[in-house]
Amino acid sequence: MLPTSSIAMATYNGEKYLQRQLDSFVEQTVLPNELVVCDDGSTDKTVEILHHFAKTAPFPVRIFQNDRNLGICANFCKAFSLCEKDVTFFSDQDDYWFPQKLEKVLKVMETEPEVGLVLTYDQRVDANEKPVWMPSLAALTSDLKKENSIRTLFRHNRYVWATHNMACRTSWRERIMREKQLPVCIDTWLFRVMGIASHVRVIPEPCCAFRRHGENATSHSRGEKNLLILLYRSVKRHCDIYRMYGRYLSWQEVVSFFQDKSPLDEEILAEYQQITAHLRARIEILTHFWRRPWFWGRELFTGRYFRYSTKCVCDIFSDLFAWPQKLPQELERKE
Repeated sequence: MLPTSSIAMATYNGEKYLQRQLDSFVEQTVLPNELVVCDDGSTDKTVEILHHFAKTAPFPVRIFQNDRNLGICANFCKAFSLCEKDVTFFSDQDDYWFPQKLEKVLKVMETEPEVGLVLTYDQRVDANEKPVWMPSLAALTSDLKKENSIRTLFRHNRYVWATHNMACRTSWRERIMREKQLPVCIDTWLFRVMGIASHVRVIPEPCCAFRRHGENATSHSRGEKNLLILLYRSVKRHCDIYRMYGRYLSWQEVVSFFQDKSPLDEEILAEYQQITAHLRARIEILTHFWRRPWFWGRELFTGRYFRYSTKCVCDIFSDLFAWPQKLPQELERKE
């Protein structure tokens, strides 16, 4: 028998595309056992659409309205905490799922009880649901056929796994979620923590449409059309010491999270420690000028740029030529 399933959905002023996503839940070949929605203070018709859907949905719909705006990460964490079924799927408000998404994922969960996290591909589309360009996953797919595990994903670390790609066994929730606020978005936290704590599997085919309409919560363009402005923003983000330091701290949090625990995969934990060391070295590169060649050369010749950088060539050249930045003393004292 297939495991039961919950869908954890976070909404905020999503009336434009919400109904399309809700309809895709009803079109699933295996229906969910519940839909849990946390609305983050919408001022449009989002809540009205949800309540109307709840009246006719062929499964229970539980709607929670936050007293104050929590932000997308905390809102997803709240929705996850309220799910009661065996497997929790995470849903954005502006995508839509292909009919066999739940069935395919739940079959993996049924046949492999040791698996705690299942990932799926997505098809990126524009606001009008027309497919748009996306990175080729042919190499990853080929490698997954040989070994479907977190180790394979490490060799292809340039692909980002978002909440809509994820389904987590709910029984892991109390062991992997922290009492205090997560240092990163919930999708990043789940991917990193479950990579150590449990087995991870990938279904190497698109199971949902990921709508990129320029106003997504994770979009950096926000509808900007000017290519020069977009390039400036990209370079600024790429060389920003605050962003680099934030990435370093977030990886350090994962390593610290498992210091007093017995992780399933010590090898992956060791990889995480290497990533943390690499990011610390890149901070040293950005904050020094005369000592930069030493730190930069070490990361280059040890191969850590090639293994742990998400944008390998860009990282190598931007670190070498970026203007030195000073890490504020209050941040240095946090370590």
